[in-house]
Amino acid sequence: ASVSSLGFNRGHFGGPFHFMDWHLFSPLILQEHDLPQQQQQWLKRAQTLLPSAHANRQQQWANGRVALHEALNARGVSVDLLNCQFDGHQKIHGLPQWRFSLSNTVGYAAALVIPESLTVGIGLDIERLDRPVKEEVYQRILHPSDDKSLLPLELWTAKEAAYKSLSIERQKNIWLNSIAIHDGQFSVEGSDLITGEWHRSPHSELMVMMAQIR
Repeated sequence: ASVSSLGFNRGHFGGPFHFMDWHLFSPLILQEHDLPQQQQQWLKRAQTLLPSAHANRQQQWANGRVALHEALNARGVSVDLLNCQFDGHQKIHGLPQWRFSLSNTVGYAAALVIPESLTVGIGLDIERLDRPVKEEVYQRILHPSDDKSLLPLELWTAKEAAYKSLSIERQKNIWLNSIAIHDGQFSVEGSDLITGEWHRSPHSELMVMMAQIR
């Protein structure tokens, strides 16, 4: 199976977390046609929970949960996710020691799993390298402090990952143009200044961005 783990390590967490040690926390990325058999079970769950959603959205929702299951397994965590309750978009009831982030794009699903003790919030976003970002969209997401040397797709994906790292409460009244991306770091305008770091993982077909709140 063509599974890209991008240096995904099993459970090696020694000492305090250093933001530059991104290789220890690379996402698990699965090609859609290699997803395990649990995919059909999750697709049925998606059809039940998201009956009005487009079939593609239901499929992506299911694929993300399968990727999460595989990422947890890679960390040595065996759990029946089908019978678990999710607490927002980063936590699972019964597994308080872990945080996660999911992302999908055409043909791929990805999950990032990090110990809760090492992070305030994490975010993951993947996009195909051939995805265009229209100029009007690029202008709408720009923040005055953004690094203008980044490609539009790099900026978009880094901002999406940073946004996902925020709690649901903090995501309120925040849009991508409220997030400044620069020098491997990001900051979020709002009632209180939120800062963090972002990192791009190499991939031959995807733009893969991870973000973490300090």
